Amino acid sequence: MPAKTFPFKIGADPEFSVLLGTKKVDASNMIKAVLKGKHTSTSMGYDIDKKANIGWDGCSSTGEVRPAPSSDPNEVVANIKAAFQSITEKTGIFDFSTSSKMAPVGGHIHLELVNRDTARSDASMELIHRCMSAFYIPVLLGEDIEDLRHRSGDGGGGYGSINDYRVEERDGGVYTYEFRVPSAEWLTTPKVARATLAYVATVFAEVIKNPKAFMKKHSDIIWKTGKQGEALQKMFLAEFTTPLSAMIKKAKTSIRKFEFYEEYKSEIEYILRPKAVLKEKQNAGFNVVTGWKIGMKSPTKRELLTDKTSKKKAGLDIDSFASSIYVPYNDDTNVNMFATELKKKIINLGWKLKNQYFLFGLHKGVNDFIAFNKLSEIVYDGKQIVTKKDATAVANIIERISGRFNFESYNMSSKEKTEKAPTYIMVGIPYEMRVDGKMKDFIKMIYEIEAGTHKAHAINPSTLTASTEKAPGEIAAIYEPREERIRAGVLPPPEGQQITGIVTPAEAMRSISAAASFKETEMKRIDQILDEILAADLGDEPDFESEPQFNH
Repeated sequence: MPAKTFPFKIGADPEFSVLLGTKKVDASNMIKAVLKGKHTSTSMGYDIDKKANIGWDGCSSTGEVRPAPSSDPNEVVANIKAAFQSITEKTGIFDFSTSSKMAPVGGHIHLELVNRDTARSDASMELIHRCMSAFYIPVLLGEDIEDLRHRSGDGGGGYGSINDYRVEERDGGVYTYEFRVPSAEWLTTPKVARATLAYVATVFAEVIKNPKAFMKKHSDIIWKTGKQGEALQKMFLAEFTTPLSAMIKKAKTSIRKFEFYEEYKSEIEYILRPKAVLKEKQNAGFNVVTGWKIGMKSPTKRELLTDKTSKKKAGLDIDSFASSIYVPYNDDTNVNMFATELKKKIINLGWKLKNQYFLFGLHKGVNDFIAFNKLSEIVYDGKQIVTKKDATAVANIIERISGRFNFESYNMSSKEKTEKAPTYIMVGIPYEMRVDGKMKDFIKMIYEIEAGTHKAHAINPSTLTASTEKAPGEIAAIYEPREERIRAGVLPPPEGQQITGIVTPAEAMRSISAAASFKETEMKRIDQILDEILAADLGDEPDFESEPQFNH
């Protein structure tokens, strides 16, 4: 505990989005499923050992953590950790995002108003808020600009306005000032959380001594009206920060003279290095679980391959969350069973996957899995790509399947799609494995991809053997269109059935030249066919240089 604590209590109710893989899930459903019966329930959450309440806000899809207030920022941070650990100790499959890209989330900070007269005066509180907002501008420099735009723009409904605050009377006649300008980003790591709370409280402690005197002393950086404040915020969101530089410099100089600066010098100086703050949050992926290092240990290969998956590590109901886990698949035979098995492993063992998987069925005769990513790189092929025609056949599979499974968009930019492309992996499951239900082979392969055993790579033509019409390669032989294989003589035509379609003179001549061993009677028959074709009015001759398109 610091030698000198603030003369008021600090509280907060920052929001967060609950993610399961790449999908946002309903916060109230998740929290109830994990904490029901284990902690005391309240109207909008659960009390965690008198340290915090974790639940949801007015919109049940958004999570909210409410640490017990304290005059020590370190204690508030410890209370926040206890709240999140109440969930992560029981299941490791969820992430808690502080980014506003999926949904606008605020990082509201509550500060106790000891002077009731000040709390009841609208003019006094409006003045206090203008002072607080002006000194918060340096902190905004450490926030992700795209997140701020999502939160305050059309998508966020103007959430996080520079003029946004509330005064509330709580139990026991205690008044609090709710500073609603911050986004939820400060919740990302304990270091950023501690520094942000210390910085805001240090400014507040100075302002409430004498708001009018504070305003007069810093009148060159505090706006006079709400419209001026909004104009400055718009300039910031447009990344037009030059007019703000003098204001930010003055705020930095001033805060170093405030009463509580020396007590929280390291935290405040850290906040005044916005690039370092933003880097800290980016390194954690704006994810509380990563930032606070409170994730569960990943299951071992042995645990994943055991048949005893009915034992629920987290005590979660599979049916409650299976639909929320995004494992898309096509309607090929039994592919859905493999998607269900993967979901069971994720829920039962708290298996948090790094990649997003899309499942489909391979044609009968392909003996092993084929997996590739959105960059068209091979992730796993079981050494089945041997010939150049195999490579062509696989390239066609990649093109067709990759077009069916798209990114799950949540305002994802082109840059984000490029970054995520290697993690979107399509897995082709052999027909025989699907029929026999060989789940262990499938889970083993997914585990090895997650562990980095199989590295993504482009197909290297120089390592492949040449193909012939009669020996195209195993995959090519399975996926090459049947009509072409019949024409090449690899397969006989169906008994009693002729191949339909227009045959050009050039194609007929190629067939003749390739048939040197034909009997004389067969050659005469070909001559008759050729004469009939040449005598016919063919119209526009089809283009046989282009590859025919087939649906499989």
